Amino acid sequence: MLAQTQVGRRRVLPDRRTAPRLFRPVYAAALAMLIAIVGGAVWLSESANIGSIRRSELSQLASIDEIRRLNLSDGSIVTLDSDTAIRVAFHTKERRIVLLRGRARFEVAHDANRPFVVVAGTGQVVARGTIFDVSLSNGRVHVTLLRGSVDVRDRTIRRHGHSAIMRLQPGETTSFSRTEAVAQPLPMSSADVGWVSGMLSFDAERLGDAIAQANRYNATKVIVADPTVNDLRISGAYHVKDAAGFARAIAASLGLRANTVSDKSILLSRDSVENRPDEGG
Repeated sequence: MLAQTQVGRRRVLPDRRTAPRLFRPVYAAALAMLIAIVGGAVWLSESANIGSIRRSELSQLASIDEIRRLNLSDGSIVTLDSDTAIRVAFHTKERRIVLLRGRARFEVAHDANRPFVVVAGTGQVVARGTIFDVSLSNGRVHVTLLRGSVDVRDRTIRRHGHSAIMRLQPGETTSFSRTEAVAQPLPMSSADVGWVSGMLSFDAERLGDAIAQANRYNATKVIVADPTVNDLRISGAYHVKDAAGFARAIAASLGLRANTVSDKSILLSRDSVENRPDEGG
């Protein structure tokens, strides 16, 4: 190969066949030593890497129509809401979970030497032994604390030199986004806690928002014929996997009509005269 270079073509190189046989074992030994050194360095690097990570990164997903419960290696439990995705990476100094989308409940096993960190959107939630929910939708993060205490940190604001850490107390909820700092805590509602049991609870919730939540759990979607219907308010508890029952209950309480369009959609419309079928031909 050297002989084919520009320098090599201008020099008189000894024929490889005329090299003294005495030096061939020396070359072989040197090459073997070099391989051993490089290989050893790579092995040490890989061993150090393996030693610093107790568990490789894992991706977990809950599909539509599913609320999934996971037992983690440290004894913590994660419940994934419908259509939720997370990535898990446990290290010797930190337990880290990235919420990619959806909502999850974390029941954290206490470990004073390894904080439990949930990364979502532009922020993160740090806890050591507690129960809390984190949701991520359209770039907005909601954090609800059921037990213990957590620190909610906004990484975007901190990069600009401002402190953005909020400590929640049990029964409080807060939210933030890329354009909004961590909000002052508010009392959580029943709608914030019942989803793990397969029920959705609403307290004077905007209908459009309630429908969006219910549609996450079902292949059959509830849709509205008139956009103004979305601004109506509903209260009550509904089973997440009964789209037809949900639509009928809403229609009965708000004076609407629920018509099954196909096995994939149910239409909500105002029960006006023009929407009613002709009577008497």
